[in-house]
Amino acid sequence: MNIDSARKLYPEAKQLAGLVSDEWTESYDTKNSVAQICVRDSATGEVDPIANVLPSCSFDDRILMTKAPVLIRALVAICERSFEEIRRLKPKEKKKFTEANRCGKWCHDNFMFARWLTLATGLHDASDAERIKTHVRFLLKVESLSEIDTKSEAAGAWRKMRSDFEAWNRSQNANHQRGS
Repeated sequence: MNIDSARKLYPEAKQLAGLVSDEWTESYDTKNSVAQICVRDSATGEVDPIANVLPSCSFDDRILMTKAPVLIRALVAICERSFEEIRRLKPKEKKKFTEANRCGKWCHDNFMFARWLTLATGLHDASDAERIKTHVRFLLKVESLSEIDTKSEAAGAWRKMRSDFEAWNRSQNANHQRGS
């Protein structure tokens, strides 16, 4: 069996592991002279046959049939524990830092961006991040900053705004260095 086939069968094996009887056993029906796979009723202790085993069934196949419920549960338990360990050890994916993230961050904690918006775009009140974001959304003609990552017009407007701000910021830094 290849891994793809096994993956497809795993959910069914997991489901069946929880549904089948706890344990099967082998018995022999002396009246009909036939070996049987039986299930023990956990409430009464009675052994009830669920399958006849033909004489052509090998010893190994008979053992497998008898132990199938326990073996399936054991394999499912090992797989589930392995999956937990893989999830635990798997490095957390870092969230991709998008242009919308950058814009939001600048609106929230970039004093120079807020100052530039005030001087260059007519922002009247840069006292908090929400006012800054509202103004930037207005300038970019978007309802949400996430549109910077999904709509080409918004992305283009943001690139232009970012470029203008970065050029202004470089000139401010250059003026500051010359004045120091």
